Amino acid sequence: MKRLLPLLPVFVIVGCSASAPDDVELTVKPGVCVTSAYLGYEATSSNISPYYSFPLNAYTGESSPYCMALTLTNNNSGQNSNNVQVYQGGLSISYSVESNTFTGYMIDYNSAGISPGYFNYKTNQIIGNVALFDPQNCVTTQGVKVNTLHKNGGSCTFYLQLINESMPVGIYPLNVNINYTNGNDNYSVGTTIYQQVGILAGGEFSQPGNKLAVYDGNNQFIAEPLSVDLPNLPSVKLLARDVIGNVYAYDGSDVYQYNGISLVKTQNTPESINDLSGDRFGNLFAATQNGLYVYNSSVNGSNVWSLVSGIPSIQVNAVRAESANAQNIIFITGTNGVESCIFTNGACNGISQLFSGNQFNNQALAVNAYESQIVWGSESGLFNGATSPLTTGEFAINQQGKIGLDKLGLIYVGSESDEFNPAVFSNLGNLTGLSPLQDYENNVLFGKSNGVYLRSTDFKTSSIMSLYTYGQNLSSLVPFNDQYLVLLSMAVAQNGINYYAAKSNWTAITGFNGLVNDIVISSRLSIESNF
Repeated sequence: MKRLLPLLPVFVIVGCSASAPDDVELTVKPGVCVTSAYLGYEATSSNISPYYSFPLNAYTGESSPYCMALTLTNNNSGQNSNNVQVYQGGLSISYSVESNTFTGYMIDYNSAGISPGYFNYKTNQIIGNVALFDPQNCVTTQGVKVNTLHKNGGSCTFYLQLINESMPVGIYPLNVNINYTNGNDNYSVGTTIYQQVGILAGGEFSQPGNKLAVYDGNNQFIAEPLSVDLPNLPSVKLLARDVIGNVYAYDGSDVYQYNGISLVKTQNTPESINDLSGDRFGNLFAATQNGLYVYNSSVNGSNVWSLVSGIPSIQVNAVRAESANAQNIIFITGTNGVESCIFTNGACNGISQLFSGNQFNNQALAVNAYESQIVWGSESGLFNGATSPLTTGEFAINQQGKIGLDKLGLIYVGSESDEFNPAVFSNLGNLTGLSPLQDYENNVLFGKSNGVYLRSTDFKTSSIMSLYTYGQNLSSLVPFNDQYLVLLSMAVAQNGINYYAAKSNWTAITGFNGLVNDIVISSRLSIESNF
């Protein structure tokens, strides 16, 4: 006989009274990582194929928006009480994204000490972009390490964690279910948590929110205030995300960290920041008028800004970090041109000049190290790793902000113009030249763009991409005027070669009453269905 336990408020599911044989509860705590109890666990969490390690999260601190701790507690007590064990499929999760369903049973193989082939049902340690870390073998169902939850309050904790930023903007309910037995009967306990993927927008606006707002993918295309108390920010000029999901906002004087729960000011913020960028090792870099600085919130004793040594450029306009062959390669633009180096122990080692030049635009740097592609913007134009800029035809492009570089190597840029000139350009139709980007019905977007931000997602059946541009006075002939944040949905098409083609018209994300300077997309696990 199998009995489903009733669902109680939001984050706790309990059974019957404390003397019943099936009184097991599941509680969840957002933001808590496995590292809080087992230092460095993610870095070596599995040495059994196919899941060797989780390098993207190997530097997670004790807390992160990507993390959630889940605790099973056996509240059985009294004469008829029993110990319980997770059994059969054990832990299963399921969620859907863009008509794609991610579902399955989960096991932490390294903790269980057995390989996937040992189980008599299909198991996973990663489903979609959600990983299981189970050092206490809470949900191990076979082998010698199966955990017993003793009556009168026996408990154990396991952890779910996002391992990458790979989902489109939206709110995705994630159903969690655990099968267990008390030796006589079989039961289930479960809950629903949420993978939230939102656009954080910063600028000069007072609505929605005070200089910082979020769009969560709702069908009304309306941005909303963050559900946290914000300091009295004069503005938000730059936004960035680190590898563990924290978002950083620069207001012109200080950098604040948003951890999904609160906004906290970082210490010793450098002056005159031109750009912010995170790497895959837990660092956040700041390109400034006075050199390159680094901040790391996940390493004890390193949660303050410090100057990176070995940088010859006095002024740094843009910075991007790429990981290749376990090395942390930093790319910058500045007074000495386009340069790269290997970042270790607070220093930039083996710096080399890749391209000469000066007068670079702030934030205007995009890199795909695996394809040896470097794109940058300057007063001389937009360069795609060449000595001559891309052609612009009849258009005068005043490139601003972030550059979009898609998985196919195609480029998208924003131009600071007016309501009579195109705002977004691409080399979709001509690899050596830029032309106005058109939507599904061949409409062009006009106005002032402060940059372009891309979000790509690959599914078994399709590869989709969302292009966001932001600024002010953005308008399309149909159906909107004077907006501040605009979306264009794209998908891979083929016409002799692969490329991304528009699959929607320009769509305004409304709610703003002023300039948007920058945006960033970030995810978190939550017990709430909204930000």
